[in-house]
Amino acid sequence: MVVCLHRLSLRVDSRWRRAARTISRARSVWFHTGVVLVASVCALTASAEPQLKLGVMGDSLSDEYFENPTRAYAKNWLQQVAENRAIDPGPTAVAAGQPQRTWGPPRETGYAFNWSSAWATARSLLASGQATGLASQVAADGIGCAVLAIGANDFNPYSGAYAGIYDGTWSAARIQVQELRTLANIKTALVTVRRTGVPLILVNILDSGSTPALMDDPFFANATKRQRVTSVINDINRRLRQLAQTYQVPLVDWFGLAQSMAGSPTNLAPVLLLGNTPIKLQQTDPGPGLGANPTAGYVADGFHPHTTIQGVLANAIITALDSGAGANLPVFTEAEILQHAGLTYGGVDTLLARIGSYTNYVFLPVPLGPTGTYQLTISAVSAGPNPAANWSLQIDIHNKVNSRNARPTLTAGARTILPGGDTIIFSEVAARYARQTGYTLVFTRGTNVTVSPPRPAVHATLVVRNLTFIPVDGNWQPHGGKITYRQGTEILAGVVD
Repeated sequence: MVVCLHRLSLRVDSRWRRAARTISRARSVWFHTGVVLVASVCALTASAEPQLKLGVMGDSLSDEYFENPTRAYAKNWLQQVAENRAIDPGPTAVAAGQPQRTWGPPRETGYAFNWSSAWATARSLLASGQATGLASQVAADGIGCAVLAIGANDFNPYSGAYAGIYDGTWSAARIQVQELRTLANIKTALVTVRRTGVPLILVNILDSGSTPALMDDPFFANATKRQRVTSVINDINRRLRQLAQTYQVPLVDWFGLAQSMAGSPTNLAPVLLLGNTPIKLQQTDPGPGLGANPTAGYVADGFHPHTTIQGVLANAIITALDSGAGANLPVFTEAEILQHAGLTYGGVDTLLARIGSYTNYVFLPVPLGPTGTYQLTISAVSAGPNPAANWSLQIDIHNKVNSRNARPTLTAGARTILPGGDTIIFSEVAARYARQTGYTLVFTRGTNVTVSPPRPAVHATLVVRNLTFIPVDGNWQPHGGKITYRQGTEILAGVVD
């Protein structure tokens, strides 16, 4: 780094050095370097054994299986992470001593922070208070992260949408209306919870076209027609990814993961090898008893994934929690998933050869810009406008969620320590990053906090122009820019080149 007028010694805050090393499957490239910054996804509460308080909105895929007798012998993704990882979805109604042993709808008897409800659509999720209920718990109960997994019932096989698309009786315009309504409701739920500032993970829509329930149903036996619905769900999932980018949240691709395991309606896979144990994807398990079939891919209704498949879906959620270096949770091993289902490990891992890395199913948003705390120490010089004494500048750039519309923005604050020792703190300003020109920041509302009481530094201005960054050893560091501090006739200037 060459510095004109004087030298700048640079120390990048450790939060910046933890920039994520995970690149989304689409390989979105920022700065054309192939490196993507990842903000911390979820905040953990500090304890000897940190527990992430996780809130969930969704449908029967996330609603505790133990609440429904037709699948109580299986465990869904949330039950598995709650029982086997440092995840706290809250106490059950019984554990919390709730009257009549229930929270009431939509939570019923399940975990306190899990608002998911069977048969929920994106619209009924809002109407039943899932989003507002979870939002109210963020501050009250210390929720550290939220998961939103909804939309499968908007295309339930026995809904008008599925049948209309399957039969070809719905026009393209009618399908578009259904997509936009579903997206609008999902967006409302996302915004409602994100207004609180809590990190959120969005999960896309699973397709039921490859489930035994549809394959065995004479009304939906035509695989080509089921594929029509699959294509529509794929399209709405593409739009969900755009929504996730807009609101800077990770998106979990359950749709893609399920297709990697089971195939599409027109190209079904009968068996999935998990820990070298065959999971029969086109079979159902009626439950305990003489006809028990725990290696089946689905529970008795043929719609809901059995414990093993839910364990794989859980790993995609865990990967999203981990991607921002926040949760630090290991994914389930293949042996663990089989153990959760009461099955024997086959002695060798076989799943990843089929599906690839779980990171392939977590789409991370392209960041709005570099964030972190940057300290510049400007050395004394014998010539130029700077006095023969050191002075320093600290710039703090971070993401901030708008409490009204939940849109993420960048803000920047600054602090200077002048040669005479006075410390001037500047209020936050909005920041915008451009790939070519970097940040340009103008600070004018300063306060001298060295004196008592602190007083406004009314004539002080700090201008940072074209502050750009380059990757160094996998981390971003400031590379270019001009810094000018003025107070009356006093000028302190620096150039990073």
